[in-house]
Amino acid sequence: MTKIKVKELIVLFDNTEYRKPMELQVCDAKKNKYIMDCSFSSWKNIRETILNADVVCCDVDSNVLRIECEV
Repeated sequence: MTKIKVKELIVLFDNTEYRKPMELQVCDAKKNKYIMDCSFSSWKNIRETILNADVVCCDVDSNVLRIECEV
């Protein structure tokens, strides 16, 4: 089974015609702690190791995109 990468998931939200989340939170699923918390518009400044991590799950509400990943 192919897993989606953090960057691929973010790009899906970034390319939508709908309103984008205001904040992006990335959590390391193994350590159960946040490794990134930033405005959604600055996601391109995230380290490549985080962007290339496999997504475990995600949650989005009107303001925040939360991604759990395996770094």
